[in-house]
Amino acid sequence: MPSFISGLNLFDGGKQVRRYRLISCEVAYRECCLAVAVSPNVIDLHFLTQGLHDLQSKSMCERVQQAVDETPAGRYEAILLGYGLCNNGLVGVTARHTPLVLPRAHDCITLFLGSKEKYAEQFAQNSGTYYLTTGWVERDHENLENTHQREDNIMHKMGLDKSYEEYAALYGEEAAKMIFATIGGMQHYREIGYIDMGVAPLAEEHVQTKASAEAQRRGWTFNPRRGRMDLFLELTRGDWDESKFLIVPPGHRIEQSYDESIVKAAPAA
Repeated sequence: MPSFISGLNLFDGGKQVRRYRLISCEVAYRECCLAVAVSPNVIDLHFLTQGLHDLQSKSMCERVQQAVDETPAGRYEAILLGYGLCNNGLVGVTARHTPLVLPRAHDCITLFLGSKEKYAEQFAQNSGTYYLTTGWVERDHENLENTHQREDNIMHKMGLDKSYEEYAALYGEEAAKMIFATIGGMQHYREIGYIDMGVAPLAEEHVQTKASAEAQRRGWTFNPRRGRMDLFLELTRGDWDESKFLIVPPGHRIEQSYDESIVKAAPAA
């Protein structure tokens, strides 16, 4: 049994078993599968390709919305989204007949670190960290490879290839921080921060070795850190503290809140 599960009261006999559908990015495949396996609830999994992160936000929203709309009415008590805001890729996703539940997170790194507060703390300490997890390496063969090609096709096209100083001059310090917290640009990275989730030790050891070698090749520092499963476990258990999760009722859509809550629900047009 993974160490993070020891001592947790995963099966609270006083709670009714619920049925959920979890739609998630495949980057969190291992973490979601484990969280579902130990959840007392009945959860059906549906994964979408990591490549959605490389699309413009409207295209990502359309793909996630399609998965939401394919969910049969009346079958599930909630649709769980294993995503952060992800460069506004969830903005506009609408709950039709079933509530949506998602973490309050700028991106999936928040999920792996365990909280938006931990994410903010890590970013404040070193904004030049390129985070990797086992899933990012296993599910994205281009990650940290062919970087210039990826920047030309994606970052430059989206106007997100500037330095922190350039963003600050154009939009101010706060906006620059938000842009870099959400996506950032490759040129400002100086460190690979591998997040060890403790989910699959053998796979994680292998990926960590690759990540360390990549950091050395680039002349970056390598700084592994331990991740936390809290948000994955709480999401699948149905423990949705308002400070950590947003519940979007039917007839409402996901919007960015532009404050520390990150996301909010608004009536659908």
